Amino acid sequence: MNKETRDTMLELLQKELNKNQVFNTPLPDIIKILTSTITAKIPEDMKQILAIHELVLLTTQFRRNILHWNKSIIPTNAITFCLAKSG
Repeated sequence: MNKETRDTMLELLQKELNKNQVFNTPLPDIIKILTSTITAKIPEDMKQILAIHELVLLTTQFRRNILHWNKSIIPTNAITFCLAKSG
């Protein structure tokens, strides 16, 4: 893939992400609370990543599936787990 094609693809992806406000949604309260418990002197975004990681680890221990709105069953694991205000 040449640089021009790659740049065009990245631009289209960025437009789609911005259109869906992927990076503008507020964090769920549970992530804010978990983040506040991390006392290490590290950047805030790293604290958020650690908080989400620990929540995913905890959740996957229950070995439960998520019923998606389209009626499909999604296994809970670190790859398919998504934190969203709606779910």
